[in-house]
Amino acid sequence: MGHDTICCLIPVKLELLDRLIYPEYYHTVDGATLLMNKRKVEDGLGTLLQELFGVDTRVKDFEDITVGWETQIIAFRLQPRDGKALDLVIRIYSTGAGWKAEREFNVMRRLGAVGYPVPIVYVYDASGETLGSPFIIMERITGGTLWDVFFASPRDRYDEVLALNARLMAQLHEIPPTKVLSRVRRLRRRSRILERVQDESRELNEHGLKAVFDPLINWLIENSKSLSKSPACLIHQDLHPRNILLRPDGSPVVIDWASCTVGDFREDLCWTALLAGTFIDAYLKKTVYNSYGSVSARELVDLPYFEAYSGLRRLADAALTMKVGATSRGMRSEALNEIEKNRPHYSKVLSNVVEATGASMPGLDRVLGV
Repeated sequence: MGHDTICCLIPVKLELLDRLIYPEYYHTVDGATLLMNKRKVEDGLGTLLQELFGVDTRVKDFEDITVGWETQIIAFRLQPRDGKALDLVIRIYSTGAGWKAEREFNVMRRLGAVGYPVPIVYVYDASGETLGSPFIIMERITGGTLWDVFFASPRDRYDEVLALNARLMAQLHEIPPTKVLSRVRRLRRRSRILERVQDESRELNEHGLKAVFDPLINWLIENSKSLSKSPACLIHQDLHPRNILLRPDGSPVVIDWASCTVGDFREDLCWTALLAGTFIDAYLKKTVYNSYGSVSARELVDLPYFEAYSGLRRLADAALTMKVGATSRGMRSEALNEIEKNRPHYSKVLSNVVEATGASMPGLDRVLGV
């Protein structure tokens, strides 16, 4: 099986659906429907995959390997009666997030077609009708993450690890967006970042949080007028070492593509620098920039602006999640626990943003509990 085997979930016969859907075997947590019964999921997937691939298959060796905020991930082995076994994962999205499954599937399929290192994707269901929630089935990458390698390395080798992250980022930024995204809107260069700031502003306003963030939002709007131009490119929006898996031979694979869009390369770069500098050590921000600069000809200017925008994204995401709840934003309920656990990180982000922009945001520390 490969990319050409099946690109999306074909319509499943009604009688097959009758055999697949077992509502009593789903478990609802805070409104997010997740598959919980191992035996019935095995049976359902086995029947589905046999129907789709036309072979006598068996699904076995289920293992919940969920990491992250938005999806449940279950690994399993697809064993044809005659043929080589496939190690796969099913990525299960919250109810109502079918658009993410469809988008992520199509982005990974097209990136794979142009040679970018992503998992092979086999099938998706955006409707949630087949197994109760939207899902993608894709290749399982059995190695660890670049994050694991980072923390297993001595400090004097951190640069080498971040260099791989930088190469993958620069490689992505050189792929023509039209080869990956089906609809690419043409925006003036400055309008792209302004639109993102305005999107954040609208969501904050909807939930009564805009006033707290207004000093930073106003700073970003005003200072966007003097930004240097940069060609539009594909951006991942969360390309950091946790989202880079390593195969047993050490070759990298990038995951988590639901937010892939067209933007300014500095959005990716400064987001990764923000995470490295506030989660690990402040000096790594410069290391991220130097690593990228060594493999890309793009001009690294106006980075403080994009650092401030990254701070808005990070702080607004946490504030909104704490205000309305994780599942209301399409996340797993555990996301709230992760935010609370990482309060020192959010405190550093807030301090950095205020220091860099002078945009004091009284009350945000109370919203975040930092």
